[in-house]
Amino acid sequence: MCLVPVVLAMATGPGVTASAAPVQTATIEDTSIGTGMNQVSYSGTWTQCGGCSPATPNNSYRYSSAAGATATIRFTGTQIKIYGIVERHGGLANVTVDGGPPLTIDTYVAASLNTQIYDSGPLANGVHTVVLRNLGQHTDGSDSFAVSFDRATVYTDTSPPPGPTATVEDTNVGTGRNQVSYDGDWIRCGGCVPPTPNNSFRYTATGGNDATIRFTGTQLKIYGVKEHSGGMAAVNVDFQPASTRVDLYSPTSVNPLIFDSGVLSNTTHTVTLTNIGQKNPASNGFVVAFDRAQVYNTTVTPPPGQTTTIEDSTIGVGAVVYVGPWTTCTGCAPATPNGSYFTSAAGGATATIRFAGTRIKVYGIKQPTGGVASIALDGGTPTTINYYAAAAAVAVTYDSGPIGDGPHTVLLTNLGRHNAPSSANVVTFDRAEVTVGTTTALPPLGRRSGQPWFSGINGDPTMTPQDTDAFCDWRGAPCDLAHVYVARDSWDSIVKPNFAFQNYAGWPGQLEISVPPFPENVGATLQKCATGAYDSYWRTFGETLNSTGRQFSIVRLAWEGNGDWFDWSATDPVAYVGCWRKVADAIRSTANPNPYIGWPINAHYSQNPPSHNPADIYPGDQWVDIVSIDAYDHFPPSPTLAAFNSQANAIGGITWLYNFAKAHGKLFGSGEWGIAPGSSDGGGDNANYIQYMRDWMVARAGENFYYEAYFNNCDSGNVGSNLWRPLSASCHYLNTNAGNRYRQLW
Repeated sequence: MCLVPVVLAMATGPGVTASAAPVQTATIEDTSIGTGMNQVSYSGTWTQCGGCSPATPNNSYRYSSAAGATATIRFTGTQIKIYGIVERHGGLANVTVDGGPPLTIDTYVAASLNTQIYDSGPLANGVHTVVLRNLGQHTDGSDSFAVSFDRATVYTDTSPPPGPTATVEDTNVGTGRNQVSYDGDWIRCGGCVPPTPNNSFRYTATGGNDATIRFTGTQLKIYGVKEHSGGMAAVNVDFQPASTRVDLYSPTSVNPLIFDSGVLSNTTHTVTLTNIGQKNPASNGFVVAFDRAQVYNTTVTPPPGQTTTIEDSTIGVGAVVYVGPWTTCTGCAPATPNGSYFTSAAGGATATIRFAGTRIKVYGIKQPTGGVASIALDGGTPTTINYYAAAAAVAVTYDSGPIGDGPHTVLLTNLGRHNAPSSANVVTFDRAEVTVGTTTALPPLGRRSGQPWFSGINGDPTMTPQDTDAFCDWRGAPCDLAHVYVARDSWDSIVKPNFAFQNYAGWPGQLEISVPPFPENVGATLQKCATGAYDSYWRTFGETLNSTGRQFSIVRLAWEGNGDWFDWSATDPVAYVGCWRKVADAIRSTANPNPYIGWPINAHYSQNPPSHNPADIYPGDQWVDIVSIDAYDHFPPSPTLAAFNSQANAIGGITWLYNFAKAHGKLFGSGEWGIAPGSSDGGGDNANYIQYMRDWMVARAGENFYYEAYFNNCDSGNVGSNLWRPLSASCHYLNTNAGNRYRQLW
């Protein structure tokens, strides 16, 4: 029998945050038998091997080939590492800590070794139970099911746990970071029972009312009030499909911890507490209360050689990006470690996993309706994967094997077909297990803004992190990306490390880099570009992305080519497309991993190509990662929602282009957007345009809408979109109505 639900032979457990290096406090040998602390008990058939090869510290280990046989270890501490024998007879086992999700390990190798097979990672300081279980299965290459236990080493970190970095009290009202905003009738109760640290809490008995907390950190704990009138609440983190239900009933009034997010990525998060209008039968009311939230900010990076997990729900650059119709299956069978997986039956749907490390294993669900997919590493030759199985099971669908240490990209594509006897084309993604290397070229932080898409701004008045962050601080939430433009006067300005790269060195967000296909006013042409004459320059650009650690950028190539104001305007559609493809290929030939290369057009009327249809200059699916639009409130403006929808649905409009991107399985974004009072046909200080754009984005959140970057500018002769900079001799527009609306919504 040969099954495949495996991870690396040395696996890493669920870990929490750690504050200092732990000290080894005990060794539990295979001979330390018992059910007490720092002992191991065996269930099922286990055989002692004394003086066997390979050698062990006490010249003894236990092994079992019986499915269901267990070795149970109880210990007190903050971490445990298990050592065993990996060999040609090695089978599959799983390890659980304190009854948590099982982690599967593979003990097969060609030559016998005594090695570490499991590391729990940091745990809370206390008593723990670890169970090693033989699954009665093995992977390709092994000829048996042997699982062994040699010893376990126990570690203790006695330093005090880190305290919260911020407390969000019920009175810290607002929409910024470390604040809470209330939707509906929340009543403040000051000096009420039970007492709280600030003698105040808020409560509501109305179903649908929300309390929303935005914070930057790695964990959030919410405290509320449980009482005899307590109702039911749901807590959602970062707009995920699944929420956690909380019962706030108690026969006596208490002020307890009601929700713990667990460890999150170190970024900005949005947590919403919602009264769901339900109650425990013992309760006499529907009251949901919010007292305070505590924010924590501590992280653990696994050492080289250990594994880290990218779950299906870890969405964004540096994790997973889904394109096309994918749905989340939460609490479905078969069970997965985080209780969810993503599924799609649509041909062309993709999941892109970006990671840094030395190996990746991708897990999915094989089932009777499984289809056929391909998986490609770093743009290489794709491997075909059959997701069919007679019975549904979690399985390793792809294993890269050892690869070079550094950033990589895996692309999973639904091929829209299935093999007999499958009945459908379903492809799934559950998680990826990544072996950590020593690379420091990690991708940027995820969605620090708390929005369900990547949100950013251009540098205004200068392209510096200081001016980018100033806008973000004004709006009350950090930016996920900064939109920068290279100078267009020479090849060196475009393709070598320039002021944009240098200014944003170390800035934790993603860059959206607008680049022309060639310098202006130097005699370069689309026709020459299409021959490959400029390829060497663009290979240099790819190397620049590598050397500056900006491989995860969005490269906005030859923007607004459907206009008539740039040297690269698509008056010759064939040359434009040929040039675009040559540049994209050259960048990808050296950048590792490949950046997201975006095809950006200007909204509404297209002066070029001669057909006036921008679809005629689309470079093709093979070359484009992101389709994007520059959408301003002009030509025509949108004084009403009907006007907005009319221009959005017309050829060249934002909805028209979004649907085009979706049909081609591409991500979508808006690299420039804003009001346009400086335009001759602009809509002025139009707060409604801000609202229309926001509503449009929200309606497409969670699909293939990936990012937006407002364009803020108050220069004379430009669009005049400034939302916040004070008027001055160099700032000619300030749009307070639109600014107030933007700040309210973002």
